[in-house]
Amino acid sequence: MATKLIKSVKREMLATDRGRTLIVELEPGDILTFRAKGKKQRYSVSLHKAFNLALMQFLTENYNAKMADYKAKQKAGYKRLRSPKKPTVSMFSKEYRIALK
Repeated sequence: MATKLIKSVKREMLATDRGRTLIVELEPGDILTFRAKGKKQRYSVSLHKAFNLALMQFLTENYNAKMADYKAKQKAGYKRLRSPKKPTVSMFSKEYRIALK
């Protein structure tokens, strides 16, 4: 069973931004905050938006992999193939689609 997010959890990432280590903080209220170590500037996003962005990215990558497989089979001469259906991303707002580009 997962623990309720009552206190904030702060971790140092392995990734860097212009040579500075990144700090990520998971805060109550389902907020994800990033900042560079030694800086006060913070960048926050709700976990729901981060989840939607991750879901869109997964759907797009999965579709692209299936299309590559479909095209390879088509080139090899397979018959009666069905092309993969493009994922419906219209359920997500325009800001997510722009962020993926």
